[in-house]
Amino acid sequence: MLQAEHLSYNITEEGRQSEILTDVSFTVEDGEMLVITGPNGGGKSTLAKLLMGINEATGGKIILDGQDITSYTIDKRAQAGMGFAFQQPPRFKGMTVKRLLSLAAGRELDDTTCCELLSSVGLCAKEYINREADATLSGGEMKRIEIATVLAKDHKICVFDEPEAGIDLWSFSMLIKRFEQIHKEKKQSLILISHQERIIRMADRIMVIGDGKVEAVGTADEIVPILFGKKPESCGCRIQKEANFMSADFEGNDKDAVVTQQVLDVIDSYGFKKEGAYNLRLNGLAVCHGDSRHIKIVPKEDRQGIDIYISGEAKEEQVHIPVVMTEEGVDIVYNDFYIEDGADVTIIAGCGIHGEGCSETRHDGIHAFHVGKNANVKYIENHYAQGNGSGKKTLNPVTKIYVGENSVFTLETTQISGVDCTERENYIELADNAKLFVTEKLMTDEEQSAVSNMDIELNGTNSSARIVSRSVGKGNSKQVFHPRAIGNNRCHAHVQCDSIIMDQAEISSIPEINAKHVDAQIVHEAAIGRINDEQLVKLRTFGMSEEEAEAVIIENFLN
Repeated sequence: MLQAEHLSYNITEEGRQSEILTDVSFTVEDGEMLVITGPNGGGKSTLAKLLMGINEATGGKIILDGQDITSYTIDKRAQAGMGFAFQQPPRFKGMTVKRLLSLAAGRELDDTTCCELLSSVGLCAKEYINREADATLSGGEMKRIEIATVLAKDHKICVFDEPEAGIDLWSFSMLIKRFEQIHKEKKQSLILISHQERIIRMADRIMVIGDGKVEAVGTADEIVPILFGKKPESCGCRIQKEANFMSADFEGNDKDAVVTQQVLDVIDSYGFKKEGAYNLRLNGLAVCHGDSRHIKIVPKEDRQGIDIYISGEAKEEQVHIPVVMTEEGVDIVYNDFYIEDGADVTIIAGCGIHGEGCSETRHDGIHAFHVGKNANVKYIENHYAQGNGSGKKTLNPVTKIYVGENSVFTLETTQISGVDCTERENYIELADNAKLFVTEKLMTDEEQSAVSNMDIELNGTNSSARIVSRSVGKGNSKQVFHPRAIGNNRCHAHVQCDSIIMDQAEISSIPEINAKHVDAQIVHEAAIGRINDEQLVKLRTFGMSEEEAEAVIIENFLN
């Protein structure tokens, strides 16, 4: 049972105090459905937020099953058994609908369960389960997904703020049936804030709020006739005469080996193995390497580094070339990739630093890719640093990529954490019909700095490029992004830079486009902003702490 005792809520604007809610008291019995209705601006949504702890009550108490939860945070109230559906739900860039539903449920949901939840709110699951819960979805679609997040978990009491808003009639009918089913099972209590007649008529009791006060409480038989124009012969309720407000809207043993493996586990997302084509560089030396049938690795004779020859017979093969540094100093390596026509290969690189000293540990990896025709290449590069040493941990990668006719090159770069300073230089040339896909992910913290420069020359006819950069800046860190797309022929390119800024961080995003051909179509967009408070609140209604919610938002944004 939920009890609200003498709840009030005041706000101060321009030095003046305003009462939003005054002395609101009511109960919701176990298994009961209470519908709260009333004119717009009367305080209904405010009351809902007080119940969930989104807003803090100025006075009064909230008691759930005999426990005073007035001082409980949003997440603690969720853990106590409260669920909440927002009238206008927040969107989450980078988070799939399936992930959102799993977070709401507090466990990983399988596809079948997600499909059942989405179907119950009128959505075709196959079309939505792997979509991002972002701005590509309409308001009505997001609203239905919002309701599904509440239905994903059993609660003692669920609060739905205008569940019908923005939903089409067909979906609304399905929603009504779902509410009726929940109510019939009596497993949880329901508070529905609504203007919609069909929902109001479902209620065990109805509470009317106007001007921040309870105007009336009664059964459906008592209140519905008054709301819709028929006054019963005997009723002790106070109802505004103008209450015609209803609407139909609806991976060694010694310490060094252990540390090396720890680092490898982080930087090689596919899992480093001494099989197939591989080369492990440790503190400036190649400690092991192997060839496969279609991939040969040859040490350079004139300088540090390797040449990697990939035959056109290679189909869906992998080559792993990680670098690990556990000693101080500077390591410069030159790696060249020669990829024949028709090859299909994934190259997993990356550098990890374990620094325990007081001097700088730095790795400069200079990579060049020479890609033939009709090839498909995926290059994954992860950067990571750890250790308690005071010496700077620095990574300065240089990548040059030459993509041949009709080939596809996918570049995925990720700076995971711990890197004090990085300066990344990328230069890419595209031939006729070549395609480039770049995903750059970066997170900085404390006093760290990161600079990323990227030049893409679209030389070939009908070449194309899509560059997406996502970053999170925390602490006093600094970031600078400078992607530049140059259209030298008929081509298409899209450059997108999105960043989340936190604490005292500084982020500069400088996308540049340069068209040198009349049929060069190049678009850029950049956005920098803080974590959305509504996103944090939403995840906290799942029972997460603020820190946990923040971590989820960052993780999904970067991934």
